[in-house]
Amino acid sequence: MDEGQIQTLAMKAKVSANNAETYVACCLAGTGLIQIPAFDVREHLETGELVEVLRDWPAPSMPMQIVYPHRRLLSRRVQAFSGWLAEILAPCLETKVDERAERAG
Repeated sequence: MDEGQIQTLAMKAKVSANNAETYVACCLAGTGLIQIPAFDVREHLETGELVEVLRDWPAPSMPMQIVYPHRRLLSRRVQAFSGWLAEILAPCLETKVDERAERAG
């Protein structure tokens, strides 16, 4: 922050990857900082292998969508998958919202 204004700084990347596992492995190996959803590194944060930096400056939330063919009735597979995914992600999302509320309050 400079004189009350948020500044953006483009950084040169040493590594480019298209999956979370590679980013996490690189970070654990000490190559630098990563920006990744918390659920991808929750265990590493809990064990202390990784630490969160810039906690007061979280990145904007990333949208998540389930795409399926438009039909009047969803197949049981789509219903099961979307329900399972919502159940799996809910604790991660609720934790992040709760943490932000605590910091703001």
